[in-house]
Amino acid sequence: MSGIVEERTSTPPAFRDALGPDAPSGAEGPPSEPTAHALTRFRRVGLGILALQGVGLLIWSSILYHRFAVGSDFAGYHQAWYLIAHGNLNPAVSVWGGHQFLRSHAELIVWLLAPLWWIWHSGLFLLWIQDAAIVTAEAVAFVWMCEVAAERPGRGAWKLAGLGLFFMVANPWMYWAASFDFHAEVLGACFAMLAAFDLAHHRNRVWVWVGLTLACGDVSSTYVAGVGISAVLAGKPWRRRGLIFIGIGAAFTGIVTLLGANAGSGLTIYTNSPSGGGAARGHKSASGVSGLSSLVSAPFRAPRRFFHDLWPNKLNVYANLAPAGGIGIFSAWGFGVPLIIILENNLRPAFSVTAAQNFPMYCFVSLGTVMVLAKMARWRPRVATVVAVVLALSTLGWFIVWFPRTSSQWLRTSPEAAATIARGTASIPASAQIIASHGVQGALSGRKAMQTFNALVPVTAKPVYFVATPAQGIETKPLTEELNELASIVHLGGHLIASGGGAWIFKWNPPPRTTVADLSECTALPAWAMQTNAGHPITSGPLGAWGMAADGRQGYVIYGDYAREPAGHYDADVTLTSHGPLSIEVWDSDRDTLLARRIVSATGISNVVTVPFVAPAQLPRPSTSGSAVFKISPIPPPPNDQVEVRVYSAGGVHAKVSSVKYRPATASARFDHSSC
Repeated sequence: MSGIVEERTSTPPAFRDALGPDAPSGAEGPPSEPTAHALTRFRRVGLGILALQGVGLLIWSSILYHRFAVGSDFAGYHQAWYLIAHGNLNPAVSVWGGHQFLRSHAELIVWLLAPLWWIWHSGLFLLWIQDAAIVTAEAVAFVWMCEVAAERPGRGAWKLAGLGLFFMVANPWMYWAASFDFHAEVLGACFAMLAAFDLAHHRNRVWVWVGLTLACGDVSSTYVAGVGISAVLAGKPWRRRGLIFIGIGAAFTGIVTLLGANAGSGLTIYTNSPSGGGAARGHKSASGVSGLSSLVSAPFRAPRRFFHDLWPNKLNVYANLAPAGGIGIFSAWGFGVPLIIILENNLRPAFSVTAAQNFPMYCFVSLGTVMVLAKMARWRPRVATVVAVVLALSTLGWFIVWFPRTSSQWLRTSPEAAATIARGTASIPASAQIIASHGVQGALSGRKAMQTFNALVPVTAKPVYFVATPAQGIETKPLTEELNELASIVHLGGHLIASGGGAWIFKWNPPPRTTVADLSECTALPAWAMQTNAGHPITSGPLGAWGMAADGRQGYVIYGDYAREPAGHYDADVTLTSHGPLSIEVWDSDRDTLLARRIVSATGISNVVTVPFVAPAQLPRPSTSGSAVFKISPIPPPPNDQVEVRVYSAGGVHAKVSSVKYRPATASARFDHSSC
């Protein structure tokens, strides 16, 4: 294939002795003894650095887990792991809507991991296994880089391996992949790297790694095909096995499809692309062997359409390649798996942003970059040095811009909220049902009965515990919906057992023969669940008594009831009781602009105050995120600007705000019983 560097993996004898008797031979010339010893020493140093990185990842995963900063993806794996360990060999994952886990990706690796539950019952174990997979993949790639560097003449050979190590350790997306819940694709990438290494070294152990890669699911099976593509390009010694790998990856994908076990697959077949592909025209999308072959052949079969579909995600393709050196994709061993990942994740936008789904390409591209630089150094040493410096500075830039954002991106549950959840759920029996918000449910899902908040939730066990965090964690639902559902819990008769930091824990004993928890009863937003800097929540007594009471300080009695409304005319209805003047304000939070204000005097009794306002057209949003050339195209936020009602007190006022309700200006202002 044009532009791909043919690889002849070789190792000088002195360095081969340190790797073991199975290391390949055929080096162009052995290095001097000082060079070989320097590389051996540096290999130990590099593995030590990776071990330290691993310790850091273990600590970071512990923080994420204990801060309840793991969401629905982790929840599904966690629940399946728990159920399989307890003898349910074909579990239905209630947190994913009751679908059989086997039908989602066919990730058999979870069955192999299930016995580990009896060693340590915590779901944190899964995150630590993922961390170990990340560091193992890096370590294998680094050892391979040391072999490649050993072929470079001169005492500076270790610098080439060091550069490859830097590409991995300083790649911010490595840490983002470790932060994004748990995904079997990360384990599959580790096994694929081990398979590629042993294939390149002609070791029969490669078939163990192939089997484990396939066990990680239909998406990971495509990595086997990617390794096969690299082997075919690497040269004649690997071509036959490379073709076998391609066939195995395609065949496994086809079998999984025929068995109907790819219902949750993230493998996006090209014939089902959104730009007018087969599915858009009502045709059945390709799958299995035909789908994988269609995916790989797309650039050659329909190049115009292929690049038309890929072009909108060009920035994310660049963002995934650049921190790993980028040019490694022009090396045979750095080409196959990244090609598969680019096709799978960027022909449709859902997985184009950097995360666990793109992790497999990072180690392979880093390895390939070292291989390309090694080839370049043989014919243009100075050019290779300049390119290496430029690539290192690029990776450093990506690290400086994006690594500091890791915490704010993934650690979105406050310590106070996490402490409330831990305190409120500590005594929940394993037989009870938990219904939790999307952003915090992962660490709570090691049980049989677990659901995500929805308008209608099946009741499968008693009692039922609700863990609601409307403004905490990475939430996928509008805040107003979660606040409505939170009010509905109280309306059902839920008993508050813990609250604080934006987290609310309720216990509910459903009436006999109750099969569904209807959380759609309330249409007004409860003031007691909003933010405040001049009030305190009242959460006792009958529902009508609940609210946010002004505590006499100057400031906002309530704020943070964010709603996203299309441009138009609206009314904000605020139910309150006041014994002094209050200012009811409507703000566009995205613009920090006051839209409307109404001053109300003492009401004496509960009253509904209406504030008309005009929601403006959406504020233009940047299509990229980052700085300078270190940018990505993020997943767009929900449409429309955020508006919020704030109730301000100048101080010394006794008042209680009960609820807020947004409605189109033409809608009736009448409150009925469903408003709660």
